[in-house]
Amino acid sequence: MSYYFAAFRKYAVFKGRATRSEYWYFILFNILVVLEFCLIDQMMGTFNFDAGYGPLSAIYTLAMILPGLGVSIRRLHDTGRSGWWFLIKMRDKPRSFRSRKDSATAIAAYCILRKL
Repeated sequence: MSYYFAAFRKYAVFKGRATRSEYWYFILFNILVVLEFCLIDQMMGTFNFDAGYGPLSAIYTLAMILPGLGVSIRRLHDTGRSGWWFLIKMRDKPRSFRSRKDSATAIAAYCILRKL
């Protein structure tokens, strides 16, 4: 949990380095929180299966864009790469947004939440 807050405190810092554990614990905690928000959205009846998210998980995901970007770029610096390498990862995002139903995370969330 301390790694999450360390990454969150440096949410707009794009210089420096992020350790492997700081990066992966931040990612793990975000996945767990989004899944929890999806479950809460499902229980409240506000989860949209077609879109693959509900209002709580969408707000949290939007709030984590800048901290996630910061910790990803700092992790790239730790591996000896420029932060611009992150754009290579972002190149495939428009294709995944076009077919939201086919993405692995949407299918997994749908399967988990359908069993409730």
